[in-house]
Amino acid sequence: MIRLGFRPLWLELLCLISTLQKPLYRGCFTLIYAYGLRITEAVTLPVSAVDSKQMLLRVIGKRNKERILPLTDSVHV
Repeated sequence: MIRLGFRPLWLELLCLISTLQKPLYRGCFTLIYAYGLRITEAVTLPVSAVDSKQMLLRVIGKRNKERILPLTDSVHV
């Protein structure tokens, strides 16, 4: 049953992303959401963490644990 005024979460996220005018902000928000990054992980993410040849993203998380995430075409620039 769908309540009146109910919008799926993905629709709200698309609306939020579309309000971001600067491509840099839009890209950062999309990256943070798509990969579930913590703010500290996103802020400290160096450019060298992106391996565009192997399509991987290396993220250093809590307690210096490394996560290796596959880049998708929709996030890869």
